[in-house]
Parts: sequence; structure tokens; C-alpha cells
Amino acid sequence: MPLLILLGALAALVLAYRLHGRYLTRLLGVDDRRPTPAITGNDGRDFVPTPTPVVFAHHFASIAGAGPIVGPVIAIVYGWVPALLWVLLAGIFIGSMHDYIAVFMSLREKGQSMASIARRFLGRRVFLLLTFLLIVMSVLVCATFLNLSAQALISRLPAEHLELAPNQTLFRVVDTPKSQQMVIGGVASMSVIVITVMAPLLGWMYIRKGVPVWICSVLALLICAVSIVIGLYHPVAFPDTVQFHGLACSGEDLWRYALSAYVLLAAGVPV
Repeated sequence: MPLLILLGALAALVLAYRLHGRYLTRLLGVDDRRPTPAITGNDGRDFVPTPTPVVFAHHFASIAGAGPIVGPVIAIVYGWVPALLWVLLAGIFIGSMHDYIAVFMSLREKGQSMASIARRFLGRRVFLLLTFLLIVMSVLVCATFLNLSAQALISRLPAEHLELAPNQTLFRVVDTPKSQQMVIGGVASMSVIVITVMAPLLGWMYIRKGVPVWICSVLALLICAVSIVIGLYHPVAFPDTVQFHGLACSGEDLWRYALSAYVLLAAGVPV
């Protein structure tokens, strides 16, 4: 059954790409012969011609960003059907269409942001309001992702909810004050750490050494698979409460602080 669901989802995505994507292309008047700002304004820094697989990976990561984070949480709370609808239908009819049109507008306006485009056509007031709205929305999105990521990395669920045998040894089990066994994974935590540490290596191979994209992609998949195995044998989990100079901090808050520090570092260093 899971394999059939996966194949059906893949078929829906392929049909959406061929039919819905082609419809949007005709509607917007996309011309493949027209050079993009990456070519006309190539400065080796902000505007750089990039191979299609790399551009695809960036856009795929953007549209799929909420799926792997929000999807499992929705599946845990409401079941797998709402999660599937969230990832599949919303991705096809809302997320992809929004991103496609936004990128198209930016291409026609020499790679400018939505706020800059609004300033040109609608004036300074709209530019300021839109900039303020984008900042607020970015803060809300980052806060939501941060909370959901921290909750997902804790990986704590009632043992009976996962339908595991009482003598299972795949996950660690602890008893709560209410005498309810809770399963603590930590697998995702270690997996994220391994992938994050290895990501610069792939970037170095592709950018500095000129390794083909397909080799880097295959290596990335292998790293993901290996990271899960490492997570099973060496899971990472913070304690419930950590005392520091008289201040108590929960494990979930520790993940929030760690993720926030990483995001600031990862976003600031390239700039």
C-alpha cells in the first residue's frame, strides 16, 4: 500500500509538471530563447549562469521546504491523508504556481525582488508596506519552522502510538512521571548533523573541483542513507531539562537555540 501511494504521488507530480506547468508557460508567454539576467548581467557573484539541475535543486528545496517539516507533524496529529494532501495538492496548485510566477516576474525585471518591482510600478509607500509585510512573514515562517523542527528533532512519542513491540531495541524508551513509556528516537537529530557537516564537502566538490552534478547528487543520496544508519546506532537527544547557572532550559529550547545559531551562521557566512 505505501508503495502504491508513493507511485500515485509521483504520477501526480509528473502530470502536474507536464500539464499544469505547460499551461502556466503558455499563459505567461515564456520564451526559452530570451536570455535571463544571469546571462545578461553576469557579474560572477549575484548573477551567474547555473546548470539546470542546480537551479532545479534550489527550487525543489524551496517548494518542498515545508513538506518534510510540517508533513510528518501533520501526519502524527491527523493521520497520513492530510499530510499527503498538504504536500501534494498544495505543492502543485499553490506553492509551485506562486513560485513560478514570482520567478518569472523577477526574470522580466532583471532579477529584482518583489519589493523592488512593487516600488517601480506602485510607488514608495507600497514598497515600504510590502517590505514590512515580507519581514513580518519571514519572521513568522522562521518561528513556525523553528518550533516544528525542534519538536521533530526531539522525536518523543508514546510507545503504543508507534505500535512497537515491548522488547524492541531500535529506539530508546524512557518512563515519564505518569508511568507512560515514551519512545525517544534522536535518529533525525544525528542524521541532520551528519548531512550538515557533509554539505560543504559536496559544495567544494561541485564548485571548486568541477565534479559533475549527477555524481554529487548520487553522493548526496548515499550520505542521507548513511546518516540514517548512523542515527540508529548513535542517536542524539538533549535531556529533558538542563541547568545552567541556576537557569532551567528544556531540551526543546536547546534545539531552538542550536538551530537559530546554525541558521545565522549559515546565512551570514556566504554573504
